[in-house]
Amino acid sequence: MNPDKDIQKINKQVKGKKATGKDNKSQLLNHLTGQFFSNPQGMGFYVEDDNIPLEIEGRNFEGLLTERKYSRLGELPNGEEIANIKRYARYLASKSIRDLGVRVAKHEAGFIYDPIRPDGKVYFITDSGFSLKLPDQPYTARYAGMLEAPIKDGKLEDHQALVNLWNLTENGKILSMGLDFSRFIPGIPHAMEVVTGGHGAGKTSCTETKRELFDPSGANSQSLKHDERDLSISAMHQGMLAFDNVNTIMPDYISDIICRLTTGQGFRTRELYTNMGEVILKLKRPIIMNGINRPGYKPDFMDRECPIELGVMSEVARLTDAEIRSKADMLIPKVRGFILSVIPKAIKLYPEVESEHKGRLPRMADFVIWAECGIRAMGLPAMSFFNAYTEAKHNEIVDVAKDTTILQGIRTLMADRDVWRGTTSELFDILYELMSEPQRKHMPKDERRLGRNLRELSPTLLELGFLYETLSDGNRTKRITKLDSGEKSYEVNVSNVSTQADPRESGTGKLTLDPDIKKSKKANVSGSKPRESGSQNKTDSTDIRNGNFSPEKQKNTGKNSSPNRSYIVLKQFYFNMTVYKAGDIVEYYPESPKTKELIAQCKIKLKGGDPQ
Repeated sequence: MNPDKDIQKINKQVKGKKATGKDNKSQLLNHLTGQFFSNPQGMGFYVEDDNIPLEIEGRNFEGLLTERKYSRLGELPNGEEIANIKRYARYLASKSIRDLGVRVAKHEAGFIYDPIRPDGKVYFITDSGFSLKLPDQPYTARYAGMLEAPIKDGKLEDHQALVNLWNLTENGKILSMGLDFSRFIPGIPHAMEVVTGGHGAGKTSCTETKRELFDPSGANSQSLKHDERDLSISAMHQGMLAFDNVNTIMPDYISDIICRLTTGQGFRTRELYTNMGEVILKLKRPIIMNGINRPGYKPDFMDRECPIELGVMSEVARLTDAEIRSKADMLIPKVRGFILSVIPKAIKLYPEVESEHKGRLPRMADFVIWAECGIRAMGLPAMSFFNAYTEAKHNEIVDVAKDTTILQGIRTLMADRDVWRGTTSELFDILYELMSEPQRKHMPKDERRLGRNLRELSPTLLELGFLYETLSDGNRTKRITKLDSGEKSYEVNVSNVSTQADPRESGTGKLTLDPDIKKSKKANVSGSKPRESGSQNKTDSTDIRNGNFSPEKQKNTGKNSSPNRSYIVLKQFYFNMTVYKAGDIVEYYPESPKTKELIAQCKIKLKGGDPQ
């Protein structure tokens, strides 16, 4: 083959001439007067005055070529002509790069939601309201299978009626509504909605309804294939991914890809329409999946998921699929309109909510802030989403700890001690002895794998009340410290939440719970002696939980200490899973290492005088 002749042949065909050199009079390319460009993923687009971008490899672009030649030149293009024009169009598109959203996008004054109207109009949303108009440039892409999203006037009661189609707890309803809202905010990491429940709970109908609310499609759910390329193609062509019946634990590499798709972390995959090229994908797609049990247990996956558990409907309340579909079809356009109507207020609330949450944000912070803004903009109490999310994540970690061999072993090891220190090899031997024969089958195979697993599980251990760290003693000694009992009591209900002014910070809110349901923390000051193991240092049993030594522990260590004193917090710091703000009054023992450290860092000052 002669490459020069092939290029000459393509040029002649796209210019409307046959390879023989005779005029074909089609000159099809001359009838494409719009612009060509590519997105960062290497997909080519063509756009005309209506600013509706057509994917060059898609059916709509091929249909446009066919319509243009037939309507203007009186004949149909053949397959080779279309293929060559597409190749040339991809080349033209590669010269200009433009980022496009799917369903939602940012613009200089706010956000855009694309309902896929035939006339190309989209909703422009700012802090002053929202309006439907033609865009001045392409903001979003349209792919095969995407359906129009009709929008009607709606209200809070419509959204509540939609989530009430399934058996959810009060906190579950708040989480569900916050997730629905957050998907309309472009450019942020999105928490994965993981819907679990028994047979007959309505997991599939819930998943497909939530997908249709944001991104209606010809297929509102799909199976989760353990194929990187398949996931990549789905993510690039859909505004939201919905996976049905994920009832097996997903492989680690699939779990990692899904995590990256929700947060926008880049990963390499093969370029579309080629077998050789590579492209780096950086997408932030909302994802929902369902299954009887949780489909992933990796710490990264758990950090990014928001669990929603559906209860089985009672026989009296159970609806047929047709009844659920009918009610959902009636409510979805109203809920869509309601969410669009509250986004302007949420935009105004964002600075205030962000300021309130500084210093105590969980993972997926942007998602949590926007969801809290949305819930407040809907007219629900402040902090209701934040507390529902905090409770759900804590309960999830406690449940996972019951099913995770390593976490079970750590809790058993620390049941009658406050501190353990030693090498990873020593810890491996101790945990092995503590476990039953069935549990040992699920243990890491060696100390190296145990160390890697513990590093991954360190955030989970911290939430359970155990600090896992590597000491800088030259021997890479490991230390596990019991911070508190690990059994936090959460009782958060919208009806129990109120806001009151914080005397230290004007303009911010402070959560108040009824006295009988406040979170309780009890320090474990048991006098039991630590179990001998490895290079355990008995002096490490001093208890610095809650910022002080307990008197009983000081007797064990032979130290004398004057009574605890009141200190004023000078600047914010974090200790023992608690944020202390400037102006707080805290109690510390003067000889406590933590007290000396905080004084040295000028973070606390003795009340009524200089630190002593």
